[in-house]
Amino acid sequence: MQYEIKRNDKAQEEHPFYTLYRLVSTTSSSIGITCAKISEDKRHHHKKATEIFYVLDGFGSIELDDRLYLIFPGDTITVRPPVRHKLTAEGSLEVMVLSSPPCNPEDEFHD
Repeated sequence: MQYEIKRNDKAQEEHPFYTLYRLVSTTSSSIGITCAKISEDKRHHHKKATEIFYVLDGFGSIELDDRLYLIFPGDTITVRPPVRHKLTAEGSLEVMVLSSPPCNPEDEFHD
């Protein structure tokens, strides 16, 4: 199929560190797109996936290989393998995450 329309039914996945809404994540897609409401992520890295975080709402920080950066709405952060990273909300933090290839739990390595 050359196109796909997905109605966001707001089906959420609860994770210990965030609430996740998968927007695009299929085996036929070369990218995954999710929206996540972050509380505090766990430091991790990927061997294959590059992630692009776009801050939709809220305020927080991102740790990138032991350096801490404040992040605000409108910020875009690109994280390539094998950079270790961790998001932390200061209050609330909502981000859109584009991942290529799509997120795969087998490609998430926690410290």
